[in-house]
Amino acid sequence: MRAIGDPQARFTEDKLRLLRAIRFTATLGFKLTENTRAAIAQMPEALRMVSAERISSELEKMLLDKNRADGLKLVHTLGLLPMLLPTDLKQPSDATFADVLATESHLTTPSFSLTLAPLLAAITDARGAKAVAKAWRLSSRQANRISWLVENFTALHGAATRPWSTVQRLLIHEGRDDLLGLLAAQTASKQADPADLAFCRERIGWPNETLNPPPLLNGDMLIEQGFEPGKTFAALLDAVRDAQLEGKLTTLEEAMTYAKKIAAEPR
Repeated sequence: MRAIGDPQARFTEDKLRLLRAIRFTATLGFKLTENTRAAIAQMPEALRMVSAERISSELEKMLLDKNRADGLKLVHTLGLLPMLLPTDLKQPSDATFADVLATESHLTTPSFSLTLAPLLAAITDARGAKAVAKAWRLSSRQANRISWLVENFTALHGAATRPWSTVQRLLIHEGRDDLLGLLAAQTASKQADPADLAFCRERIGWPNETLNPPPLLNGDMLIEQGFEPGKTFAALLDAVRDAQLEGKLTTLEEAMTYAKKIAAEPR
């Protein structure tokens, strides 16, 4: 693929063309000519002059394409990646970026949030990922989903041997399908154990009353028993819920006794 006329002149006219040229090259299976490639590599800083909305729109088109890994590789190789991110974020090592590309290449029918998760998990944490999403003017829903996926990027690794209460909370979350899509891509790229994916798929096939049984206890019940709402209230309910999911509690009476026991323990 080549620019019409002088590539630097074309990119200067509209800086977003730096990213758009890469998208077209990747999605259409083209190859950049040497002078076009050199022009992009010489002026990556120009992307900082492009609005966040235009950047995110172009990225979305690139990352939702089946050749997203090829596009990301060019973005990284030609030095554009740092221009897309806040200056305080680290850049991934070559080995880490290779894992990112491997995961991206195995995502099937992903959302924009899901395609961003492997990249952002390689360079920041959940809080940083949300900040990037907001800087790109993504919706609050997208920012929250991206942050959650980054936070739980490897949370289903070892799922078959982790406490069920921990895994269960992930498998009933509204972002579950994205997280399982991520696990499937990690499995296909040999970054996760196939047994974990099989375990999770088997569990989400359970009836809802088994996968996500109604809590034995809620806040109103605790208040009726004289508990004072406070900083530890949510943690207390979580502890009771975890014990329920692990099969340690099966009745309201057992749940209340357990809550009173926990509340009485010294902190």
